[in-house]
Amino acid sequence: MIKVFNQYFPIRLLVLVVTESLLILLIWAVVAVRFGVWDGTTYPGLILRAAIATAICQVCLYYADVYDLRAVGSRGEVFFRLVQALGAATLLLGVLLLFLPDFGDNERAVEVAILATVFVLLVWRLAADGLTRTYGAKEKILLVGSSEGMRKLIHEVRLRPDLPIELVGLVAENNMTRAPIDGLKQLGELPCLEEIIKQTAPDRIILGLGERRRVLPTNLLLKKRTEGLRIEEASTLYQKITGKIPVESISPSDLIFSDGFVQSWFRSFYSRLISLVGATVGLVLFSPLMLLVSAAIKLDSRGPVLYAQVRVGKNGHPFEILKFRTMFVEAESSSGPT
Repeated sequence: MIKVFNQYFPIRLLVLVVTESLLILLIWAVVAVRFGVWDGTTYPGLILRAAIATAICQVCLYYADVYDLRAVGSRGEVFFRLVQALGAATLLLGVLLLFLPDFGDNERAVEVAILATVFVLLVWRLAADGLTRTYGAKEKILLVGSSEGMRKLIHEVRLRPDLPIELVGLVAENNMTRAPIDGLKQLGELPCLEEIIKQTAPDRIILGLGERRRVLPTNLLLKKRTEGLRIEEASTLYQKITGKIPVESISPSDLIFSDGFVQSWFRSFYSRLISLVGATVGLVLFSPLMLLVSAAIKLDSRGPVLYAQVRVGKNGHPFEILKFRTMFVEAESSSGPT
């Protein structure tokens, strides 16, 4: 797995996104030249048109969950989602041709490009899947502990056959905690951890102990860590796989040593910029609907259209938000908040 913009993604997913983007770009460029959409005078014009078509196709592929490797489980599902996504892309490109004639006026070229894209992407997906199954090395992971967080992690891994992960087994804290977890093989107890590591030769150890005090084999783990063996918390791997934080498994020390509170000036800048641009665009696009909602509220009951509330923001500073009123005026005056 690789970290991009503070999120973890399977390397296979990133390879698919990059290679398929390049394939779509190449297809549209070739079709544009073949059907004379591009007059041969400027390369930037060709690249721009192909890039716009590629962007539209990729947006449709994303919203059709083509890149959700958990949802795409069979070749038939891949084909169905590709046709669905590129059908939507055809409609969007048709609208684009109406408003931007300079983009190209050869409908035949669009049809051929879409059909070629479906065929090429389907063949590429089948080839990539075959290569992954044949040559894709899976990381051997040894699980240590049987806490609730570990149980949730095992469940998530079982749901993600697309991940290059092989669970070699689980080491329980003691004999009382050796109940089967999701059919995972029980390799022994914590006192035998060193021997189990020698037998299984894992690439990584995941710790999910319910209780660490006087239980965690610190010296052994430190020795293995200096030998190059990767050791992680179950909550860390869970976050990488799901993108969610297992709140019930977090301890105060996890928050103290976490680097998630570090905000660079660049990240703060583009986060604020995206928020402002998104809010402005949203207000413009939804202003007609907001006017209708305002009229409906005014006709439905007496009182103001907007309702103000105080919330707590960054660094504990209070601020006031405005939202559409959804209750009668003084609805909770006799009963209190309900």
